[in-house]
Amino acid sequence: MIAVSGTPGTGKTRLAKRIAKELGLDYVSLNDFSREHQLVVGRDRKRKTDEVDVGRLKRFRFRNAVLDGHFSHELGADVKIVLRLQPHKLKKRLERKGWSGRKVRENCEAEAMGIIAGEAPDAYQIVSDGKAFGKAMKAVRGKLKRTSYDFSGWL
Repeated sequence: MIAVSGTPGTGKTRLAKRIAKELGLDYVSLNDFSREHQLVVGRDRKRKTDEVDVGRLKRFRFRNAVLDGHFSHELGADVKIVLRLQPHKLKKRLERKGWSGRKVRENCEAEAMGIIAGEAPDAYQIVSDGKAFGKAMKAVRGKLKRTSYDFSGWL
């Protein structure tokens, strides 16, 4: 099982689908899966996000799959990838998607502080750029050196 995690907007879905296709594995959107299996336990109206019962989600056994979601690193994957993106680039992506200024700021701050990377210290951190897929494949094969990124200067 491979987990592709990261702050919303970093490119998790595109990378996870590409890895799944390359390796002949199932692709699982954890957001969709959580809705389909009634694992959404609430809605944070202020932040406009679903609240997923990750504890119940952990009971499911995903095999031969690439998991896509900002909490996928919590599910005991064999390989964990945290996709990173410089906050100024993330800001542009989220604005193009029509996200509110508040949500853009919240996610850029989370990325600058490395929140998800901090939750998954054993993950491979990969910057979302033209080399991300190649690096992800090296990570899957255990041939990528673990590195970390500090985007806190954006704050």
